[in-house]
Amino acid sequence: MITETIYGQIVAKANHYQAVPGKNGTKRIIKDEVIRAYERSFIAQCKTYRDRRISSRFRLFVKV
Repeated sequence: MITETIYGQIVAKANHYQAVPGKNGTKRIIKDEVIRAYERSFIAQCKTYRDRRISSRFRLFVKV
């Protein structure tokens, strides 16, 4: 098993989406800044799997 340490606090996606006005009076669901900041931090720290283009199922184990 390959391990990699990513620092930061995992953000619960369910609590960090916002409804914003869309076209023709509809609403769109977007990520708020908290989750976007975590994603940017994760991508910057993730070296092992960067640019691997994973296209099949995989398991992710998180040790907190």
